[in-house]
Amino acid sequence: MKNANIRSFVLAGIFVAAGLIVFAYKAFVAGFPLSPDQTVKSWHVEARMTLNGNQGESRAELKLPDPGERFTLLDEGFISDGYGFYVTEPKGERETRKAVWSKREAKEKEIIFYRAVVYESRDTDREKNIDPEAVKKHYADEVSSKFVNDETAQTALDSLHKEFLSKSSDDFSYATAALKTLLNASDERLKLIRAKLGHGSDLSSAATEILRHGGIPARTVNMLQLSKGARDAEIVRRTEVFLNNQWVRFNADTATLDRSQNVMPWWEGDGKAWEVKGAAGDATLRFAVKQHLESALTEAIWDGDGLKNLFYTSSVFGLPVDIQLTLQILLLIPLGAFVCAFLKQFIGITTYGTFMPVLIAMSFRETQLLWGIVLFWFIIGLGMLFRSVFDKLQLLMVPRLSAILTVVVAIIYAISLILFKFRIQSGLSISLFPLVILTMIIERMSVTWEERGPKEALHLAFNSLLISVLCYFVISNTYIIHLLVTFPELLLVILGACLALGRYNGFKLTEYYRFRVLK
Repeated sequence: MKNANIRSFVLAGIFVAAGLIVFAYKAFVAGFPLSPDQTVKSWHVEARMTLNGNQGESRAELKLPDPGERFTLLDEGFISDGYGFYVTEPKGERETRKAVWSKREAKEKEIIFYRAVVYESRDTDREKNIDPEAVKKHYADEVSSKFVNDETAQTALDSLHKEFLSKSSDDFSYATAALKTLLNASDERLKLIRAKLGHGSDLSSAATEILRHGGIPARTVNMLQLSKGARDAEIVRRTEVFLNNQWVRFNADTATLDRSQNVMPWWEGDGKAWEVKGAAGDATLRFAVKQHLESALTEAIWDGDGLKNLFYTSSVFGLPVDIQLTLQILLLIPLGAFVCAFLKQFIGITTYGTFMPVLIAMSFRETQLLWGIVLFWFIIGLGMLFRSVFDKLQLLMVPRLSAILTVVVAIIYAISLILFKFRIQSGLSISLFPLVILTMIIERMSVTWEERGPKEALHLAFNSLLISVLCYFVISNTYIIHLLVTFPELLLVILGACLALGRYNGFKLTEYYRFRVLK
């Protein structure tokens, strides 16, 4: 007995620990939400391209967003009328994904839409996972080809580099000195560099090239300003500098840190967002933004790789919806069974059948509680009336049970028709009542009525209904449903709890009350 207790509790502990470890990892590392109401900010982004064609060939290329470390692209769509369409995947590290539309005979005015849903990720490990050596190798010393073999430009860059070194003690102060110097419009060296780059007054591109020449990783990022709602959202160009193993954003126009949060990287580099060929007149590109709230569960499902992706593929969320709904019900049954076992084994409440209350509670989820209780007593009452008639015929047990089952089906059929006639929708789900369970309750209640009297029969029926109601409140709770569906590993915790409960052989709480006079 002692060894059995030890084995049971050890096994129970293993199951509970395994379930809680996986649960904790998914909840606190992988980002699966603990609440069904938990949300994250998302933005619906739209790029509207208007092409004023000349009824000839038309082609448009739009750079697609690269949200970077802070944002995740959840979904995107492309809308055009009669255009051929494809997306180019980047072949090199410096290339950008593009959407390409083409049409042989364009109308005088064509409108093309690109729409995307992005959200701010709560996965803070993304920035921690940046490989500093890879970044330095990729960006540092990568000077524009426009400076190659240009001794005048190289001399200007070398001169600026020496000046910034003398004014700084680390990479951050070097970058700050470089950005401040760029504001000096009269500096001939800067004029030369900006002229070579061909960007006019664009300070971000000049800052990027100067910092790279100094061996500091830097990049020019074109960012979309996010807001709660904007018809003409602005694209701003910023310089990002890799300092202390993370990207730090500067506004080159003011030589200050840019701490704006609601800006999303769209593309990297100096080029324009789009290119149009074969369109005459004023071709325009406008960005619109609208803020939404998305379920945090959506983020956890879509924003996954490694273990997170494994959790998704091993969950119900990758299955068809009808199968998801079926499995959702199955996942709730073990919890209801544990509630029944606890109330019987520890509290001492006796019922008809072992897990009958769980199945009745499942039907209450469809009929609603009040209607379910009324229909339960109505069906049991009529069933017992017919059972008493069948008893006088002295039928054998199996045929008698078949007859009772037939009566139960007929009662449910008649009630459904009556409720439909009176346009009462809530009770129409009565067909989900477990027919065999109701049949067995009627049979066992009738036998108890005859052998122990009506008081004991009604007492057991009331207990059965009471546990059904308690199970209903447990398995209908939206938070519990969310936890079991999102974290099915909690079944291991329930299994461990069942094993531990199975070794309890002490007094039940009701027995303390029953035998109180013996104290």
